[in-house]
Amino acid sequence: MKTIQGTPVSNGYAVGQLYVYKTLSLECERVAISAERVAEEKRTLARALEKAKESVKNLIAHNVGSGSKDAYAIFEGYLEIINDEELQNDIATYIEDKLVNFDTAVGDVAKQYVEDMLAIDDAYLQARAEDFKQIFRLIKMAAHGDEGIVARTSKFILAAKEIGPADMEAIDKSLLLGILVESGSKTSHAAILSRALGIPMVSGIEHIETMLANNAECAIDGEAGVVYYEPTAELVASYHKKIATLAEEAAADKAYIDKPARTKDGTAVAIYANIGSEEDVDEVLENKADGIGLFRTEFLFMKNGGISLPSEEAQFKAYKYVLEKMEGKPVIFRTLDAGGDKNIEALHIPPEANPFLGLRAIRFCLQHTDVFRTQLRALLRAAVYGNARIMLPMIIMSEEIAKTKSLIADIVADCKASNIPVAENVPLGIMIETPAAAVMAEQLAKEAAFFNIGTNDLTQYTLAVDRGNETIAPLYNEAHPAVLALIENVVRAGNNAGISVDVCGEMAGNIAFTEQLLKCGVRGLSMSAINMPKIKHTIAELSL
Repeated sequence: MKTIQGTPVSNGYAVGQLYVYKTLSLECERVAISAERVAEEKRTLARALEKAKESVKNLIAHNVGSGSKDAYAIFEGYLEIINDEELQNDIATYIEDKLVNFDTAVGDVAKQYVEDMLAIDDAYLQARAEDFKQIFRLIKMAAHGDEGIVARTSKFILAAKEIGPADMEAIDKSLLLGILVESGSKTSHAAILSRALGIPMVSGIEHIETMLANNAECAIDGEAGVVYYEPTAELVASYHKKIATLAEEAAADKAYIDKPARTKDGTAVAIYANIGSEEDVDEVLENKADGIGLFRTEFLFMKNGGISLPSEEAQFKAYKYVLEKMEGKPVIFRTLDAGGDKNIEALHIPPEANPFLGLRAIRFCLQHTDVFRTQLRALLRAAVYGNARIMLPMIIMSEEIAKTKSLIADIVADCKASNIPVAENVPLGIMIETPAAAVMAEQLAKEAAFFNIGTNDLTQYTLAVDRGNETIAPLYNEAHPAVLALIENVVRAGNNAGISVDVCGEMAGNIAFTEQLLKCGVRGLSMSAINMPKIKHTIAELSL
């Protein structure tokens, strides 16, 4: 037996046979070509680009509605980069100027792109270096007919130098027991997906392709970040016991699905669900949520590749469907949160040096009121059919709320004049996701009907840490005293104004933060439906 120490990325345990996936390397032996062969290598590039585009479009189509909303956004970005004429010209020009073949040009240009991104003094752009590696690898795979990870018919532990979003899409998750990688942080796509699925993952395993063999038995301790290669029978038996214990705990969590969330000393907590489309509602109902605390409406705008905007009627039908399915339980619709990492082609948002601080969310909507009015009109019409609430993202001042209220008043008056059924006095709340909003919560509470704290962005902006940047990932800490102090201030302002304060960021669905949030005064948590049973179980064992 060999013991290998790595870095824990996703908790859990696994025992099984290895599938060592040899990632197509961007590095290769340099091949010089004659001037006469340049045209042929350029044709190879053109074919590879077209095939890579089709591959990514298929991944996008898979992730509309039924797939991962995060994956959808990632692959939309990939397609935009592959379509970029500058990138295409850089490879073609390199072939012509350096007189090298396609493989050499792709490898060298990819290296330069990655180095350039890492050299920029901007955490967000540095984090995109890994995306460029994945994109160039997809282009090279397309040229070589490399289909990526081979489909498996039995359960396995995946081992690879690196695992990208496209690799994860190719895997049958029901067969995947665990993941081992040479490089990959807690913020990588594979890590996020592993945690959501309860699959252990360990990174930092050096020489993975040569040190580990296909079909060899392996045990993973995702808690400690330890890998046991060809473990003893005794160790295998001990880890099977640990796996059984985790399964028992999951079963115990499920017993809380039908129970209201309440602490030992009787404090009630509302448990809501986050969704991205109408297709997600069935899972919400199965897990007996108290309502929907966050409907990310921007994913309606991302359908069909985001090349056209959803009509008022299409939006109305989607919103109405969700409200009717929830049968009177509250549904909070977050208005269009475009920009940042969600670039929707039809909106024509110009490229920005720092999109997370740019024209996004409410800022875009108030500058493009034609798009905003269409959505608000659809929401107000749909609100006739259920318990709807409207929430504005990225608020930093009360004037933004006042301008939206004015638009709503105009829309209601117009609908009534046309005898179109429309809901009046729909509660209008705001996301608290900037330090500005958290500090000004008392003033904002005079305009808002409710608060919902988006801890992902609040943490990012408060600590000046890009949560997608692997190099500074340890600095991203939702429980930082500054973040908790802002949350407490928001709760206090909400309580004083008599309005509800919920949390809908990743903190809400993480049991590591449940007690801290409740002690800050939060009494509503909104999360992925899959996390609800465990959170309810955790709350039941707490006393405040």
